[in-house]
Amino acid sequence: MWAKVYKQLDQGEPVRTLEFNIDERPIINMLPLITAKPLIFACNVGTDAFAEGKLQMSDRFLEHVKVKYPGIPCVVLSSLLEQEILQIRAEEGEEEAREYMEISGI
Repeated sequence: MWAKVYKQLDQGEPVRTLEFNIDERPIINMLPLITAKPLIFACNVGTDAFAEGKLQMSDRFLEHVKVKYPGIPCVVLSSLLEQEILQIRAEEGEEEAREYMEISGI
């Protein structure tokens, strides 16, 4: 197992792409290897991007991730829009939040 990990790291490749058996997996998960940790890509866009269909750059990013890193999850989000929805939900209720999401193109 260790030779496999060292070889992978020497080649500049992430450990997460290696296959480990059921006995090795807990050991690998305990190691402080950042390249063994799960990976997710997040593309944060402006609040108007959803409503105005301005997702060309994020679409290109998603396509790049799909080709370069197959199987790695990728999400497009607007953290500011998400914050606004949560605030509306807390202050005005679920129905108002849903209406705001609809207006925003979500």
